[in-house]
Amino acid sequence: MIEFKPIGPFKLPVSHMPRGGKRLSESVQATNGLLKTEFWKDASNSAAKFGISNLAKAKGIYVFGLKVGRGFTPYYVGKTGKQTLATEPFTAGKLVQYNECLGKWKGTPVMFFLPLPVKKGPDNQNVIANAERFLIELAFAKNPTALLNKKHAKTPTWSIRGVLRTKGKGAPTTDARTFKAMMGLC
Repeated sequence: MIEFKPIGPFKLPVSHMPRGGKRLSESVQATNGLLKTEFWKDASNSAAKFGISNLAKAKGIYVFGLKVGRGFTPYYVGKTGKQTLATEPFTAGKLVQYNECLGKWKGTPVMFFLPLPVKKGPDNQNVIANAERFLIELAFAKNPTALLNKKHAKTPTWSIRGVLRTKGKGAPTTDARTFKAMMGLC
Protein backbone atom coordinates (compact mmCIF):
# COMPACT_ATOMS: atom_id res chain seq x y z
CA MET A 1 0.00 0.00 0.00
CA ILE A 2 1.27 3.44 -0.88
CA GLU A 3 1.11 5.80 2.07
CA PHE A 4 1.03 9.56 1.63
CA LYS A 5 2.51 11.62 4.46
CA PRO A 6 0.66 14.89 5.13
CA ILE A 7 3.02 17.81 5.66
CA GLY A 8 1.74 21.18 6.79
CA PRO A 9 0.07 23.53 7.23
CA PHE A 10 2.48 26.09 5.86
CA LYS A 11 1.51 29.75 5.89
CA LEU A 12 1.70 31.27 2.42
CA PRO A 13 3.29 34.72 2.14
CA VAL A 14 0.81 37.51 1.41
CA SER A 15 0.92 41.12 0.29
CA HIS A 16 -1.60 43.57 1.69
CA MET A 17 -3.50 45.62 -0.87
CA PRO A 18 -3.69 49.46 -0.62
CA ARG A 19 -7.51 49.42 -0.31
CA GLY A 20 -7.54 46.52 2.12
CA GLY A 21 -7.56 42.83 1.46
CA LYS A 22 -4.61 40.68 0.57
CA ARG A 23 -3.23 38.49 -2.16
CA LEU A 24 -0.47 35.96 -2.34
CA SER A 25 2.95 37.54 -2.36
CA GLU A 26 4.82 37.93 -5.65
CA SER A 27 7.51 35.60 -4.25
CA VAL A 28 5.06 32.69 -4.63
CA GLN A 29 4.60 33.38 -8.32
CA ALA A 30 8.16 32.57 -9.35
CA THR A 31 9.45 29.10 -8.59
CA ASN A 32 12.96 30.39 -7.90
CA GLY A 33 11.63 33.01 -5.52
CA LEU A 34 9.35 30.52 -3.85
CA LEU A 35 12.15 28.08 -3.11
CA LYS A 36 14.04 30.80 -1.22
CA THR A 37 11.16 31.91 1.01
CA GLU A 38 10.54 30.92 4.61
CA PHE A 39 7.47 29.07 3.33
CA TRP A 40 9.52 26.67 1.23
CA LYS A 41 12.33 26.32 3.80
CA ASP A 42 9.76 25.33 6.46
CA ALA A 43 8.05 22.89 4.10
CA SER A 44 11.36 21.30 3.07
CA ASN A 45 12.54 20.97 6.67
CA SER A 46 9.25 19.33 7.70
CA ALA A 47 9.42 16.95 4.75
CA ALA A 48 12.98 15.97 5.67
CA LYS A 49 11.70 14.81 9.09
CA PHE A 50 9.56 12.26 7.20
CA GLY A 51 12.45 11.10 5.02
CA ILE A 52 11.48 13.16 1.98
CA SER A 53 14.75 14.68 0.87
CA ASN A 54 13.51 16.95 -1.93
CA LEU A 55 9.91 18.06 -1.49
CA ALA A 56 10.27 20.60 -4.30
CA LYS A 57 10.80 17.81 -6.85
CA ALA A 58 8.23 15.43 -5.37
CA LYS A 59 4.93 14.49 -6.99
CA GLY A 60 1.69 14.13 -5.06
CA ILE A 61 -1.26 16.12 -3.79
CA TYR A 62 -1.60 19.61 -2.37
CA VAL A 63 -4.42 21.34 -0.53
CA PHE A 64 -4.85 25.11 -0.39
CA GLY A 65 -6.93 26.30 2.52
CA LEU A 66 -7.60 29.10 4.94
CA LYS A 67 -6.87 29.03 8.64
CA VAL A 68 -9.56 30.79 10.63
CA GLY A 69 -9.16 30.71 14.38
CA ARG A 70 -8.08 27.20 15.33
CA GLY A 71 -9.62 25.52 12.32
CA PHE A 72 -8.81 25.05 8.66
CA THR A 73 -11.12 25.09 5.64
CA PRO A 74 -10.07 23.52 2.32
CA TYR A 75 -10.63 25.59 -0.82
CA TYR A 76 -8.65 23.70 -3.45
CA VAL A 77 -7.37 20.13 -3.74
CA GLY A 78 -4.99 19.39 -6.58
CA LYS A 79 -2.47 16.87 -7.84
CA THR A 80 0.76 17.05 -9.73
CA GLY A 81 0.76 15.73 -13.26
CA LYS A 82 3.99 16.23 -15.10
CA GLN A 83 4.96 19.08 -12.78
CA THR A 84 6.14 18.91 -9.17
CA LEU A 85 4.89 20.13 -5.81
CA ALA A 86 7.08 23.22 -6.25
CA THR A 87 5.44 24.23 -9.52
CA GLU A 88 1.95 22.74 -9.96
CA PRO A 89 0.27 24.43 -6.96
CA PHE A 90 1.65 27.81 -8.01
CA THR A 91 0.74 28.04 -11.70
CA ALA A 92 -0.77 31.34 -12.86
CA GLY A 93 -4.29 29.91 -13.05
CA LYS A 94 -4.14 28.47 -9.54
CA LEU A 95 -2.82 31.75 -8.13
CA VAL A 96 -5.79 33.58 -9.65
CA GLN A 97 -8.14 31.15 -7.91
CA TYR A 98 -6.33 31.43 -4.58
CA ASN A 99 -6.37 35.22 -4.77
CA GLU A 100 -10.10 35.24 -5.59
CA CYS A 101 -10.59 33.09 -2.51
CA LEU A 102 -8.62 35.60 -0.41
CA GLY A 103 -10.84 38.36 -1.77
CA LYS A 104 -14.05 36.59 -0.75
CA TRP A 105 -13.20 34.92 2.57
CA LYS A 106 -11.19 35.85 5.62
CA GLY A 107 -8.35 33.76 6.93
CA THR A 108 -4.67 33.01 6.66
CA PRO A 109 -3.78 31.14 3.45
CA VAL A 110 -2.03 27.83 4.02
CA MET A 111 -0.85 24.88 1.97
CA PHE A 112 -0.66 21.22 2.90
CA PHE A 113 1.41 18.76 0.87
CA LEU A 114 0.94 15.00 0.55
CA PRO A 115 4.00 13.86 -1.39
CA LEU A 116 4.05 10.47 -3.04
CA PRO A 117 6.82 8.34 -1.52
CA VAL A 118 9.86 8.25 -3.80
CA LYS A 119 10.47 4.93 -5.50
CA LYS A 120 12.26 3.70 -8.57
CA GLY A 121 10.32 3.71 -11.80
CA PRO A 122 7.50 5.94 -13.02
CA ASP A 123 5.24 7.82 -10.62
CA ASN A 124 1.99 6.05 -9.91
CA GLN A 125 -0.36 8.67 -11.36
CA ASN A 126 -3.40 6.40 -10.83
CA VAL A 127 -2.78 6.33 -7.08
CA ILE A 128 -2.33 10.11 -7.02
CA ALA A 129 -5.53 10.62 -9.04
CA ASN A 130 -7.58 8.29 -6.82
CA ALA A 131 -6.30 9.96 -3.64
CA GLU A 132 -7.03 13.41 -5.13
CA ARG A 133 -10.64 12.44 -5.96
CA PHE A 134 -11.15 11.11 -2.44
CA LEU A 135 -9.73 14.28 -0.87
CA ILE A 136 -11.85 16.50 -3.16
CA GLU A 137 -14.94 14.68 -1.93
CA LEU A 138 -13.85 15.11 1.71
CA ALA A 139 -13.15 18.81 1.08
CA PHE A 140 -16.51 19.20 -0.68
CA ALA A 141 -18.28 17.63 2.31
CA LYS A 142 -16.61 20.19 4.58
CA ASN A 143 -16.90 23.20 2.26
CA PRO A 144 -19.60 22.57 -0.40
CA THR A 145 -20.33 26.20 -1.26
CA ALA A 146 -16.78 27.51 -1.62
CA LEU A 147 -14.56 24.62 -2.75
CA LEU A 148 -12.88 25.96 -5.89
CA ASN A 149 -12.71 22.66 -7.76
CA LYS A 150 -16.03 21.21 -6.67
CA LYS A 151 -16.92 20.27 -10.25
CA HIS A 152 -14.88 17.13 -9.59
CA ALA A 153 -16.82 16.28 -6.43
CA LYS A 154 -19.97 14.25 -6.32
CA THR A 155 -22.64 15.19 -3.83
CA PRO A 156 -22.97 12.24 -1.46
CA THR A 157 -26.42 10.67 -1.54
CA TRP A 158 -26.07 8.63 1.64
CA SER A 159 -24.76 8.83 5.20
CA ILE A 160 -24.36 6.59 8.23
CA ARG A 161 -25.92 8.21 11.30
CA GLY A 162 -23.30 9.01 13.92
CA VAL A 163 -20.50 7.67 11.71
CA LEU A 164 -20.19 9.45 8.38
CA ARG A 165 -21.64 12.71 6.97
CA THR A 166 -24.10 13.16 9.83
CA LYS A 167 -25.00 16.73 10.71
CA GLY A 168 -27.19 18.01 13.49
CA LYS A 169 -28.48 14.63 14.63
CA GLY A 170 -27.21 14.75 18.23
CA ALA A 171 -24.47 12.70 19.83
CA PRO A 172 -23.58 9.38 18.18
CA THR A 173 -24.96 6.28 19.86
CA THR A 174 -22.66 3.75 21.50
CA ASP A 175 -23.35 1.41 18.58
CA ALA A 176 -22.34 4.10 16.07
CA ARG A 177 -19.13 4.90 17.98
CA THR A 178 -18.24 1.21 18.20
CA PHE A 179 -18.92 0.71 14.48
CA LYS A 180 -16.89 3.78 13.63
CA ALA A 181 -13.94 2.47 15.67
CA MET A 182 -14.22 -0.98 14.09
CA MET A 183 -14.11 0.53 10.60
CA GLY A 184 -11.14 2.75 11.45
CA LEU A 185 -13.05 5.99 10.95
CA CYS A 186 -12.07 7.54 14.27
